[in-house]
Formats: sequence, C-alpha cells, structure tokens
Amino acid sequence: MFPCPAASDLLSPSSVKSEPLPDTQVSFRPAEEDVPSVLNAQGLNAAGTSNNSAIAVIQGDATHIQADLYLVAQSVDELCSSAARELLTLTEKLGDTSRELMLAKTEISVQKIELANKDLELLTQEAEIKKLKQERNTARTERNAAFAHWNKAVTDFNTSQNQLKEEESRAESYCTMLRNLRQEFQISQQSDYCPAPGNLLMAERTRSGNPSSGPLSGLVVPDLARNRPEHLLKNPLTHSREEKCLLDISIPPRVLGGVGGVNQQVLPEDFARAVVVHARANLALFIVSLWIHVLVRLRQELAGTFAADLGPVVGVLTSWVEEYIGYFLRTVDEAFCTRAALFSNLPTY
Repeated sequence: MFPCPAASDLLSPSSVKSEPLPDTQVSFRPAEEDVPSVLNAQGLNAAGTSNNSAIAVIQGDATHIQADLYLVAQSVDELCSSAARELLTLTEKLGDTSRELMLAKTEISVQKIELANKDLELLTQEAEIKKLKQERNTARTERNAAFAHWNKAVTDFNTSQNQLKEEESRAESYCTMLRNLRQEFQISQQSDYCPAPGNLLMAERTRSGNPSSGPLSGLVVPDLARNRPEHLLKNPLTHSREEKCLLDISIPPRVLGGVGGVNQQVLPEDFARAVVVHARANLALFIVSLWIHVLVRLRQELAGTFAADLGPVVGVLTSWVEEYIGYFLRTVDEAFCTRAALFSNLPTY
C-alpha cells in the first residue's frame, strides 16, 4: 500500500565516493630562532605521514559505517516489506471484517423485520382477542336478553293459561246455569201451555221487588184473578184454545221457583218479555256451548306450541263472540218485540 524507499539505494557503498585527500605542500618560513631547519623538515614529514594514516583509518571506518548502514537499510526495507504485507493482510482482513459486518447488519435487519412481523402478528392477535371479547360480551348480552324475553314469555304463557282456565271455568259455570234453566223450562213445558214461542218464562224486570229463590229470582207476577170470568176459573177442561191461552198466562208456582200462584196476573208486555227471555236463554246456551268448544279446540291446537300471545288472541275472540252475541240478541229482541205487539190488544177482564 505504501512502498517504503529502499535505503540500500541511498546508502550503498557505490554511492559513497571515497576520494583521497590531496597532498598539500606545506611551506614554512624559515624560523629566525635558533631551531635548525633540518629538524623542522623532518617534523613536517612525520606529521604528514600520521595524517595520511588517520585519513586511511577514517576512510575504513566510513566503509564499515556504510556497510552497517546498508545492512540497516536492508533490515528497514525488509521491515517495510513485512509491514506492507501485514498491512495488506490487515486490509484484507478488514475487508473480510467489513463484509462480515455487513452480513451481520443484514442479519440484524432481517431479525428486526422478523421481530416487527411478530409484533404485528401480536397486535393482530390482540385486536382479534379484543374483537372476540366484544363478540362474547355482545353474545352474553343477547343471551341475557333472550333469557329475559323467554322468562317474560313463559310468564305471559302461564298467565294466559290461567286466564284460559278462568274463562273455561266461567263458561262452564254459565253452561251449568243455563243447563239448569233449560231443565226447569223443560219441566215447565210438561204442562199444557199455550204454544206461543218461548211459552211463559218471565222477564228480568221486577215489578214489585219481592225476592225469589229460583233461577228467575226477584220476579213477581201481578194479580190476574181480578175481573176474570168465573166459568174460566171453575172448569178449565171445557175452555177453548183462546181461553186456555188466557188461563196459561197465569204461571204455576213451580215455574217461578215457588213464588206466585194462580191469583197473580201476567201483563201482555210481561208475556212478550218472557218470550224474549226464553229465546235469549236458548241462544245464549248455544253460543256459550260454541264458545267452550272454540276454547277447547284452541287450547288443543296451541298445546304443543309456544303460546306467549294467547291472552290477546283469547281477548280478540272473546270480543268477537260478544259482538255476535249482541247482534243476535238485538235481532231476537226486534223479532219478538214485533210479535209481542200483538198481545197488547188482548181484552182485559
């Protein structure tokens, strides 16, 4: 890399020029003292000889020094060469180290990328975990709401079942009451009454306020014995059909549940109301029986299903039945009130 100059080229013996010193001729002025001139000439020759010897010695020493310097230069050259080789080796090693360092940096970068990817995966997993937790909380809320709705629906269903049972028991009681009325009416029909529609069941209007223990409680028949012809009272078997109808207006005590008698009178409007009551009783018995059948059939249909809305359904059906009952009763009232107008012209005895 940095070539060291060869010291041997600078310090080689060939580059050193050893030139002999020139012989100098020293001339001395003759002394005026008492020293003989011969002695002075000999002394000078000896001095010149010693100088030449010294010069030769110096030149030898210079030659040795030059040789030593040449050796030193060679050593320095070798050292420079070794240093250059070592420097080259170090440079190569440094290059290798640089490459290894680059590879290490590349590996570190790859590891950093992998760590970043792992961090991203962890963040993604945390986000998924949060999402799953939110979904779990939402599912729990929906489940609790569903349980609450289910409990409410079960409560409503039980309430509807209880209402249905109450309606059935109420309808059964109505049916029993109407059945009793029908039985008493059938008992009353065993006598030979006038064939007017409904025969002679009394109306629900109390004329005098006297109580009764029968199904038509509180009904009192006014007196009909006044102004009645004696032959109608003495011999009922010889009466004509019209006379018998007038006699049949007098209701036996067993029809009224033990209240009243032959001495009580039924007015024409009361007779018309009795006809209407009989028709309404038969119609109500039929409608109540039909309503019981509908309730039983509805309960059978909804027995195996979830009937949370049974109460409103029963309410709607009840309103329908009540509406039809009112319609039929109004129709019957209008029909029989027209017929009852015929009895308003009956003669009074």
